[in-house]
Amino acid sequence: MRKKGIFTLNKHRLGEKSCEILRERQTSKSQSDDIVMCGYCHGFYSKPFFHRHKSKCSAAEASGNVVSVPLSIAAQHSVDDDFCQNILAKFQPDSVGKICQTMDMVKAVGRYLYARRHRKQSKFPDIRKSCMRDMRRLASLVLAFQTAATEDGKMLVAEDMLDRRYFPYLETAITTLSRNADEQANLKAGTKLGLGYIVKKAAKVMKVEYLIADNDDKARSVDNFVTVLELQWPSLFGDAEYKVTNDRQERLRKPAELPVEEDIATVRQYMLEAISGMTTQEYLFWTSSEFNVLRNLVVARLTLFNARRGGEPSRLLLSEWQDAERDVWLPNSSVSLVQDPAEQVLIGKFKIAYQAGKGKQHLVSLLIPNDCVDAMKILCSAEVRTNSGVCSSNPFVFAYTQRSNDHVSGWHAISDVCQKAGLTTRITATEMRHRVSTYYASLEVPEAERKYFYMHMGHSEAMNMNVYQCPMAVAAITKVGKHLTNLDSAGNKFYATNDWQNCQPCNASIYFVHVVN
Repeated sequence: MRKKGIFTLNKHRLGEKSCEILRERQTSKSQSDDIVMCGYCHGFYSKPFFHRHKSKCSAAEASGNVVSVPLSIAAQHSVDDDFCQNILAKFQPDSVGKICQTMDMVKAVGRYLYARRHRKQSKFPDIRKSCMRDMRRLASLVLAFQTAATEDGKMLVAEDMLDRRYFPYLETAITTLSRNADEQANLKAGTKLGLGYIVKKAAKVMKVEYLIADNDDKARSVDNFVTVLELQWPSLFGDAEYKVTNDRQERLRKPAELPVEEDIATVRQYMLEAISGMTTQEYLFWTSSEFNVLRNLVVARLTLFNARRGGEPSRLLLSEWQDAERDVWLPNSSVSLVQDPAEQVLIGKFKIAYQAGKGKQHLVSLLIPNDCVDAMKILCSAEVRTNSGVCSSNPFVFAYTQRSNDHVSGWHAISDVCQKAGLTTRITATEMRHRVSTYYASLEVPEAERKYFYMHMGHSEAMNMNVYQCPMAVAAITKVGKHLTNLDSAGNKFYATNDWQNCQPCNASIYFVHVVN
């Protein structure tokens, strides 16, 4: 009751922008800037000592979701407001973070982006991170926009960024943020395109906000701004689009960028030995340290073996593994139809799980070799997870410890394993996708079987050809070069005959092309 009364009073004072914040325990050294609110019980505490309350709060066992809420958003905080709890409360208290927490336009865009979590429950950690990234990107753009307008003697607000009259200031802000401060000629193409896309998203969101508020004039103004943006898009973002495409074609697809086969063999051997060594110890008491080591090993093994994107195996759900363990996707009626003995052996070497891919309704397969099955059972054991500090409500197999509800980062797990394996260069998931796609393209595989490979990779044949696989340079020389050589006769006429003769030294068959001057 006391906490509730203090929260009600402080909420009223924060609404009046009063600096006098009431706490349960006052100290002579405390200041308002050091006070944060508990997102669960609404108590007010000093920020440096919030960790003490976090270990004692009743939410520690109830949900594990005990977060500190800055005073700037304490007045609008609600336990039932997931956006406030998981997004606004997580920003750093810098100039950009404060804009994300207080500016209406940035919060409206953030709420729209965060609402996607209802459609992609397994991707919630990724959605939360991308939402915060886009909000910070939009807030940085607002600051740069206002700075550009101030230099011209104008004081503008965030909504003026979507006004066509101030489009030159927006151009200046985008150009400023997309170049390094020390190297003006160095274009950050990805950042520039990201700024353009978030401006488009902000225009759509604010138009809906204006229509709901019955403000048709501002909604029409946003439409006019979008018309100007679409017309100016090639001139403003054309260099960034070209650089992104050119980098992909020239750098990522070169054979030199493929991982070294010796490094792949080294890291594979290390993973197999390390996983086997940890899973065969009978009296190992599992703590967060051992859990993290085994978790990173299995994530790296599955990601590299399946050539999956770095963030896909790491977000495998407990329910998805349980289906794979029970062979839900391999009914006996389907297995009995397999007649090839080699294929029958392969079925017994893998468990298969399906998880959400890159699209909205796209499932991709995850093949789990038998050398990972025992490790997967350990990582899913309720006793092991409890002893390792995994939150009971965490739905992921490869969970973070310290009572977090997120899953591990696949990129960091692979990097950690490569370092421990003694590699001087890291192997990435993207490089493995390039390697597998290039290898598969060189095989004489029937077209009817290729679709299963593309389904596993989670992309189309065109994506495999134009993005992932290296150009078939040898095939281009051997299959096309011979015809171009015949045509390259400097004006000579030529014709082919059916004369075949054998070469005396090597007994090879020679097909004669007669050239007539």
